[in-house]
Amino acid sequence: MGTRVFVARIVGLAVLGPDGERIGKVRDVVAALRMDDSPPRVLGLVVDLATRRRIFVPMLRVTGVDAGAITLATGSVSLRHFAPRPNEILVVGQLLDATVRMRPSGEPADSGEDVVVVDAAIEPTRTRDWAIGRLAVRARRSRLTRRAEVRVVPWRAVSGLSLTDRQGTQGL
Repeated sequence: MGTRVFVARIVGLAVLGPDGERIGKVRDVVAALRMDDSPPRVLGLVVDLATRRRIFVPMLRVTGVDAGAITLATGSVSLRHFAPRPNEILVVGQLLDATVRMRPSGEPADSGEDVVVVDAAIEPTRTRDWAIGRLAVRARRSRLTRRAEVRVVPWRAVSGLSLTDRQGTQGL
């Protein structure tokens, strides 16, 4: 379980209880933005139940992330409908396709090129938490240019995503 996982690859995966019983499927990942440029902490998963209800499952309940499924430590989950809080973002719903600015090393944050976030990598930390450690980004393109290559960069290599960057703006 100690590996980096890209969010776009886990969306749609089955969420299983410890006995292998299917609980639902991953719809999105919830992360808490921070005031500084530290990587956001991943709080949990938004899971679609068979009844089309969306619930929140904390990351501390996740014991395994495989190519075919997400396994939970316990089969009991809160069935309360999911609603994001003000400092939370949905990675797929709000972070992907957001335009951010690459920070050239040693230069001010406002210099650099605009890029689009195409994926986010979540990785476990030493404290059993998960964080968004890296972003997959692609240069913005005009209609006539070829599709730019995807670069995987550390969270701190981009600006425009922390809470202080977003003050006064609505969503991403």
